[in-house]
Amino acid sequence: MSVSPTAPASFQPLDGSNGVPGDAGDVTDLARRYADTAAEIEAQAAQLERLTSRSQQGWKGQAGENVVEVAGELAERILTAKDRYAAAARALSHFGNRLDDLQRTAYAAVRNAQEAVEEQRALSSSAPTAPGVDATPEQLALATEDRRRHQDAVDAAATRLGDARERYEQAVEDYHDLAEEAARILREGRADDGLADSWWDKHADFLSAVLDAIGAIVLVLTIAALVIGVFATGGLLAAAVPVLMAIGAGLTAISFGGHLALWLTDNGSGADVLWDLAGLLTFGLGAGVGRAARGLTGVASRVGGRVAGASAGRAAFTSTGRSGLLYDAARRVPFGQQILSVSPGLRAAFTTADEQATAARGAVEALAMAPSTRLSRLLALGDRAPAQSFTAINQIITRVPDSEVAWALGRLAQGMTIAGVTAPGLVTGIQGGLDTYGDYVSEPAQEATDQKVRAEIVDQWSMPLMHLR
Repeated sequence: MSVSPTAPASFQPLDGSNGVPGDAGDVTDLARRYADTAAEIEAQAAQLERLTSRSQQGWKGQAGENVVEVAGELAERILTAKDRYAAAARALSHFGNRLDDLQRTAYAAVRNAQEAVEEQRALSSSAPTAPGVDATPEQLALATEDRRRHQDAVDAAATRLGDARERYEQAVEDYHDLAEEAARILREGRADDGLADSWWDKHADFLSAVLDAIGAIVLVLTIAALVIGVFATGGLLAAAVPVLMAIGAGLTAISFGGHLALWLTDNGSGADVLWDLAGLLTFGLGAGVGRAARGLTGVASRVGGRVAGASAGRAAFTSTGRSGLLYDAARRVPFGQQILSVSPGLRAAFTTADEQATAARGAVEALAMAPSTRLSRLLALGDRAPAQSFTAINQIITRVPDSEVAWALGRLAQGMTIAGVTAPGLVTGIQGGLDTYGDYVSEPAQEATDQKVRAEIVDQWSMPLMHLR
């Protein structure tokens, strides 16, 4: 085991404090403890895996399943910590093994510098005196030699001080390089151990709670829009429905972005992302269905209007005692009605028939703007555009039951409303309700139960695990 040398009492004249601090013995002891901890974690993980295997084979029922789940999860979690402890052991061992040599070099340099300074002080107080004016040539020569030797000693002390300073500064630089290298080893060991929490990991619970609250708000807005859309006949309340739906769509988009980010960072569920996406598509699909249904309703009203007009005109024409075949021929043959209208009697009959046909056609086409009913608004989940189309289609089909084209177009529009608005809205709404109930009622209760069961399992099996081999 490395043992740090004794530090000088003072680091003057080279430094104001110890430039290479630390205790090599303590560092290497800590490295060994970390290495032992990593080895123990690996051994305990192996014991937990053996317990999981035995429980799967011989312990059936919920208790056995809970033990398998807890033991397997615990083994996985503690194994992720092993690499971090092993990296810390390597970093500390690398640092501690070289710290002793660096400290010896630095401390020796400090002491050499202090000796050089003491020698400089002694030489300063013992400088040779200059010879007198009556000194003989021999005395002058001796004095010159003394001054030379004294200056050589002063220069040598300064050189030793400079050398000591260089060795100390190099030791301090090597110390910092060693510390940085040890830190690099530690960072590399921590980089992929799965324990470092990202920003998303640290805030995942808070973000999930916020997104749950957004989901609850969207559910409340949807219910409010449905109730208002079904029962309000006009005014500000009816005008509030599209506003509520727009707010719900915006919040759903925010929820989708949040759940997608959590899922991409392994902190959320892909199912939440899909349900939010379904909700967004429902809002968009509902608007598209509304426009398509209105278009089909317009076509159905015009087709139905033509059929109703033809039927009313024919009835009016035959009521004058004329043959219906004559009316049909006049409608289908180019210029047939103009030619037949040369006869005053037929002209009067055609005029009456045209008036009745125009009135019947206008009445059917006006049904395209029929107001929605509560039932249709309920089926359209409060969305007035598809609800109005739904009602109009029913009235057109009822008014013109013989028009197969109008019937087909109407049923297509109603089917689009049910498939594009009613069914997706009900599915996403029910799922939203279940999610809200789970977030605030059932899941907290289940979590409390699970924590109690896990605590009991840990208490029961923590001691046997220590002896399992």
